[in-house]
Amino acid sequence: MNNPIVPSTTHDGPIYTVVDITPDLAKKWLAQNTHNRNLRERVVNGYAADMRDGN
Repeated sequence: MNNPIVPSTTHDGPIYTVVDITPDLAKKWLAQNTHNRNLRERVVNGYAADMRDGN
């Protein structure tokens, strides 16, 4: 499996890391954060529509 963390190679701008988030990793991270805001179905549906439409 490829390394999911790819460090930035640009040093004259912001430093960033690209991480592939798997469903299992997302579940783990979300379980660790007990102070998440409540889900709002309308907002979630809007995000889903944006992703489906390529936005």
